[in-house]
Amino acid sequence: MRIILVTGLGGAGRTTVAVATALAEARAGRRVLLVSEDADVLPSEGGLRVLRPEPATDFRREFLALQARSATALDLLGASPFEEAELTELPGSRQFALLRSLRDAAEGGHELAVVDLPPLPEALAVLALPEQLRRYLRRLLPPERQAARALRPMLAQLAGVPMPAQWLYETTARWEAELAAVQAVVDAPTTSVRLVLEPGPAAVRALRAARLGLALQGLALDAVVTGGNGIAYAVASGPLGEFLGVDPGLLLELGVLLTVYAAGVAWLASRPQPPALGVKLVVDINALWAVLSLVALVAWLEPTTAGLVWTPLQALTVAGFAAAQWAALRAVATGR
Repeated sequence: MRIILVTGLGGAGRTTVAVATALAEARAGRRVLLVSEDADVLPSEGGLRVLRPEPATDFRREFLALQARSATALDLLGASPFEEAELTELPGSRQFALLRSLRDAAEGGHELAVVDLPPLPEALAVLALPEQLRRYLRRLLPPERQAARALRPMLAQLAGVPMPAQWLYETTARWEAELAAVQAVVDAPTTSVRLVLEPGPAAVRALRAARLGLALQGLALDAVVTGGNGIAYAVASGPLGEFLGVDPGLLLELGVLLTVYAAGVAWLASRPQPPALGVKLVVDINALWAVLSLVALVAWLEPTTAGLVWTPLQALTVAGFAAAQWAALRAVATGR
């Protein structure tokens, strides 16, 4: 099963891209699971199912189960158990609920799962969490100490009190199994990431952080989608033209062109396996756009100071997109 993880900067349209991807694939006849906390009510599609993580419910269920398994130890300490109505989710509950949703997505029997992740910094931390927690568990309760479980009855008889080792080892083993299942989803070659950005300095920094963070996780960045730039040019060509020192008519034409182009890129990114020819075309257009922006700045534009800053910055951002897309294309071609 293919799994697409969608993340990006806050406000860039992560949920919109995730929903559009899921709807497009469902309408193409595939069985699709969309995992999202933020998606609104979707049109009825026969092959589409929506899974919404519920951190509060998940936290209460896990806490009460752990409390029940450790009842003997809590009684020895004189602790009073919590009632369900007393429990409020703790920080980190959302991340654990999302990890469990990732595991459930892989076990659901769908052809494609689209996961709407949090903003990029939090998403990278969540994806690294399973391996980090498994490392802590191995350090606290090494597998070789499991042999001590055979001595529990004798130790309990000598101490004269029940030994809580059994529930502790069982809980640790269950957590290890669940974390291993999530990590297997993240590490699977059929899992990839789609990054949603808006052009600008933040996009360049986010792209660098994403490529490094995802490389550490072994994940492929298979699509970068941006569309707000074209919409802004088209809707506010007058004020933006005056601000940047660019003819409003030219800016309007560019806005319409970029909006159509962004829609085409979004459609291409929604494919489970984007065709190589289409990705090459996007790479070529992005590279050409970056070059023409700089040529126009030198040859015929007479921008304001803001335009002098914005034009090369936009060219650099688009060139970074082209480089990332080309790297992803080469990785797919070489099987890495």
